[in-house]
Amino acid sequence: MDSSTTIVQVQAVRKQPPPPRPKRILLVEDDPDIARFVQVLLEDEGVADIVLAAEPIEALARVDEARFDLIITGVGMPTMSGHELVRELRGRPDTTRTPIIYLTARSEPEHVAEGYAAGANDYMVKPFDPIELVAHVRALLD
Repeated sequence: MDSSTTIVQVQAVRKQPPPPRPKRILLVEDDPDIARFVQVLLEDEGVADIVLAAEPIEALARVDEARFDLIITGVGMPTMSGHELVRELRGRPDTTRTPIIYLTARSEPEHVAEGYAAGANDYMVKPFDPIELVAHVRALLD
């Protein structure tokens, strides 16, 4: 093989776009059973890699460390509410546009309205249909 062939091959490799970065989701859930269920569901469906945080303070630390394509959070949690977490995330330049889904047992209309007012993109009530959760997550990631 001559050097011109090698140069053409190297140039062809360089022109290829890098492989897509796997999607990453931050799941903020204080119930370990639900957290594990959602993690396994979304990872097994090939939706995204899941990073877990048991409460909002831990979630904020994770956001300081890495970028996420989507955040899923509950509402009623220790240390701060999900609404406080979402308002904090919306106030940060690096997460102001990150899609956020509430996954909560609070289904009253005033809770749903408060969730959207805080800045959430979607609001799902527990118990939830796993197929529906996957569809909502995929829609927001796309």
